[in-house]
Amino acid sequence: MMQGVRVNSREAIPIQVSRRKKDLTDMNRKIAEAIPYWPESIDILSLARKFDLTTKRIRYRIDVFQDEYLIFQDGDRFSRLKRDYSNMEVV
Repeated sequence: MMQGVRVNSREAIPIQVSRRKKDLTDMNRKIAEAIPYWPESIDILSLARKFDLTTKRIRYRIDVFQDEYLIFQDGDRFSRLKRDYSNMEVV
């Protein structure tokens, strides 16, 4: 939970923001697993067509599982990293 204090000239008013990570749905898992490992990539339009969703909905869903599946974006193309980063080149 994040906490902060709003300060003005009169008084401090506590602000509380709760950010609960959403549970992954089956659809989110399928979308995540449809994104190939780097160096392969897939564009957002292909993902949208494959799952019969809009690109806006695909982007929203990717935002939900991006950290868990190590998804990264280059323009409108998406790729995944392996947990051990074995598919990354070290330069």
